[in-house]
Amino acid sequence: MELLVGVGLVVLIILNIAFFRLRKKETNHNQQLNIKSNEQIYHSLYQYNPDMTITYDLDGNMISVNKVVESYGYTEEETLHQSFISFIAPDQLEKTLEHFQIAKSGKSTNYETSLYSKNGDRFELCVTNIPIIVNNEIVGVFGNSKDITELKKTQQALVEAEEKYRNLAEDALVGIYIIQDEKFVYVNRRLIEMFDYRKDQIIGMEAMEFVYPEDRVMVAENMNKRLQDNFSNIQYQYREIKKDKTKKLKVMK
Repeated sequence: MELLVGVGLVVLIILNIAFFRLRKKETNHNQQLNIKSNEQIYHSLYQYNPDMTITYDLDGNMISVNKVVESYGYTEEETLHQSFISFIAPDQLEKTLEHFQIAKSGKSTNYETSLYSKNGDRFELCVTNIPIIVNNEIVGVFGNSKDITELKKTQQALVEAEEKYRNLAEDALVGIYIIQDEKFVYVNRRLIEMFDYRKDQIIGMEAMEFVYPEDRVMVAENMNKRLQDNFSNIQYQYREIKKDKTKKLKVMK
């Protein structure tokens, strides 16, 4: 009987050992699968990111890049182990270095900079730098760069167009103004001359203050018609009052 009990205990111990070895092997297999899965997820995020993504060492050398660098004419081999300094536009280098140092200190940072493509074209970028931390130690910097070249061109075109039309308005031979909430928010030089006020005196004043009292109802009605008809062209005459309150000026609208 004791022999049977002893044999049973030995078999039980062997089965437990076999079970734990199997569980350990299964656990290791699952861990390896998780590691491979995470690697594939990271690879997809990195390589298929529409923005340029680069990993730097603490000296600013590129240790990995995604395929977006090819859109600037560079191959992966031409960028790996090279410092980002040689790719940055000189007038943006100081600012770019400052932000890289911020990331090295452990803080994420966002800024705009410029780089030159291989053929010398300049591109505008919005860059996010993030510190890479392993075991509580900063070992590198991750960079994500969104190309904003076309956005910058559009913004510049809008600025130039606004300046162009503002100059046309300022040099016009007729009075031009913009009214918001029934007050002047813009007047050109000709209108200032017509009213005999300074520009800072007119801006913010009620537009109706310059209309002859007997004409105010008619002006208000015509303004409402223009708004209701999507600013259609309506012509009418009314009288406006100059600064000295004595002269009345007929204006075609």
